[in-house]
Amino acid sequence: MPQSQANVIIIGANFAGLNTAKHLDAKEYVVTVIDSQTHFEWLPHIHELISRHKKAEQLRHNRQQLVERMGHTFVHNTVIAIDKTAQSVVTEKS
Repeated sequence: MPQSQANVIIIGANFAGLNTAKHLDAKEYVVTVIDSQTHFEWLPHIHELISRHKKAEQLRHNRQQLVERMGHTFVHNTVIAIDKTAQSVVTEKS
């Protein structure tokens, strides 16, 4: 009988959140990443923007696409509360 997958919710899809999601195997975990913004801006390359080597849209990446490529689910929403007892989060658009 297969073991059930653990559920993981990651709040925030910036460097730490995306890196954490990347290291969680979709075969072992059901991962949901929640962020209030739809796009991730790759700011370590901001010097390329300032020097006009790249345009702003070249440094902007769709969070949903990034997360789904990892085999996980992205939710565009804002977390307003965390209920430790119920092991759940409350979002603005529930």
